[in-house]
Amino acid sequence: PVLGWQESLHFLSQSLHFLSQSLHFLSLSLHFLPQSMRFLSRSLHFLSRSLHFLSQSLHFLSRSLHFLSQSPSFLSQSLHFLSQTPHFLSQSPCFLLQSQAPREQWGLYLHQGDLSGPLDSNRKTSDYESVIR
Repeated sequence: PVLGWQESLHFLSQSLHFLSQSLHFLSLSLHFLPQSMRFLSRSLHFLSRSLHFLSQSLHFLSRSLHFLSQSPSFLSQSLHFLSQTPHFLSQSPCFLLQSQAPREQWGLYLHQGDLSGPLDSNRKTSDYESVIR
């Protein structure tokens, strides 16, 4: 019976020691809990910002792909426009106004659309200039 009490006391002593260590661990856990919560909060905030950045990146990628898909059409239209530029300039009043022609003939060019033909003597220069405006 004495050994039974000694074993019981030893078991009780070990249990109390384990309880003491558990309480110490709980105390440390509670001590670090605020820091852990701040770290968790910052981690969640960082995750949120990262997801937002990813969303914006995907949106930018989508817009870039859309732009690239439109580029061949835009390039084709640009090349077509450039190929038409000499013809457009030859028909343009701005091109004619920049030519070496005297001011009195500007309206004639606009009126007739080319460099041929005599100046219409029945019309005043101001009539031709009004066409320019």
